[in-house]
Amino acid sequence: LDNYSKIINIEALTMIDMASKDILPAIGKYIKTLSDTAIAAKSVAPDLELVYEVSTIKKLATLQDAIATKIATLEAAVVEVKEITDVLAQACAYRDKVFAAMQDLRAAVDQAETICSAECWPFPTYGELLFGVK
Repeated sequence: LDNYSKIINIEALTMIDMASKDILPAIGKYIKTLSDTAIAAKSVAPDLELVYEVSTIKKLATLQDAIATKIATLEAAVVEVKEITDVLAQACAYRDKVFAAMQDLRAAVDQAETICSAECWPFPTYGELLFGVK
């Protein structure tokens, strides 16, 4: 149980680090790219609606907010669970609180991965991992 708790803790901290330092900035970078494209297109043709750019920016900005919130939730869960001294209670809390928060964060990040451009995404995609034999 102690080993399980330590592994989940390490995975949670790694996830927080990756999401904070790599994924959120990647989403921001793609939002900026799309925004710059929209501004340039509007300057050339002011009557364009730019449906793709505007809808994608909105989706990504919403996901970016959700990911930031889920990171904070996961951080709080890790801090809370580390305070538990009973090994069984701590392992159960890691399963029920920390691992559940990790799943929530993962779901939001997975959505963002399908929208972000490959040039901006900081990690190999599932497709690249599964079918990217070179």
